[in-house]
Amino acid sequence: MYEEFTQFIAQLINIKICLKKDFVIELIDRFDIPIEKLNYPDNKLDKLLISLNFYKQFNIDYYNIIIEGINKKDLIIADDFNSHFNTENHKTYIKIMGNDGDIIMIVHELAHYIDHTLNPHIVPDNYWFLRETFAFYIERELEKFLGQKYKYLFDIRRNNRLYMEKKMLEIIKLVMHYENEYSKKGKLELTEKDSKNIKKIMSAGEDNLINFYLSYPIANITSLYLINFCSNITRENFCKLCLSYDIENFFNDNDHLLGLKQK
Repeated sequence: MYEEFTQFIAQLINIKICLKKDFVIELIDRFDIPIEKLNYPDNKLDKLLISLNFYKQFNIDYYNIIIEGINKKDLIIADDFNSHFNTENHKTYIKIMGNDGDIIMIVHELAHYIDHTLNPHIVPDNYWFLRETFAFYIERELEKFLGQKYKYLFDIRRNNRLYMEKKMLEIIKLVMHYENEYSKKGKLELTEKDSKNIKKIMSAGEDNLINFYLSYPIANITSLYLINFCSNITRENFCKLCLSYDIENFFNDNDHLLGLKQK
C-alpha cells in the first residue's frame, strides 16, 4: 500500500493543476466551515416532468436532444444503478433517489448528457471544470425558472454543495502535504498513522485527483459568476466566458454569495 501510494504522489507532482497553488490553499481555508449535510424532503413531485418542462422552456434544442436520447434508449433514468456514461454501449444512466432533490440531480445529469452529445471530444485534464461548470450553470438557470416556491430545494442544494466541496478540498490538502514531503525528500516516510489518509486519497480512484476535485468548487464559483454577471450566454461563448474572468478576484469579492461567511 505504501509503495503504491508513493508512486501515486510521485506522478501527481508532474500534473499541471488548473489553479495557482496559493489560490488552492486559500480555497481550502475559506471552505473550512462548520457544516452538516441536509436531507431533501419528498413531496411526491413529478421530478422528471418538472425537469423536462424546464429544458423545454430554457432551450428547445437541448430539450429535443434529451427526448431523442430517451426515445432511442441512449438515455436511461431509473433508480437501480449509479449515474454514469457507459463507454461500451454509449448509454447514459441517471440514478434517481426518490426525493425532491431528484429535480436538480436530473437537470444536472441531463446537462452532462447534452454537453457530451454536443462536445464528444476529450477535454484536457486541467479544463475538466468546464463540464461541471456547464451543469452547475444549468442548475442556477433551473433555480430562476422554478422561483420562490422551490427555494427550500436550492437552499439544501447550496448547503450540500459546500459540504461536498469542503470534503474534496480537505483531501486536496492532504495530497498537497504528501506532495510537499515527496518533493523535499524524494520519498515518503509513511507509517501506520498515515493509513487513514492514504485510504481517503486512494478511494477517490482518480489519477488526476487534484484537477478532478477542484472542478467542483471552480464550477460553483464560475457558474455563480455566469448567472449573475453575464448575459446572452451561448454554446459558442460559454468556454471563453469561463476562462477569461479573474476567478480569484471574483471569489474574494463574492464568496458570501456561495454561502461562505468572512472569517
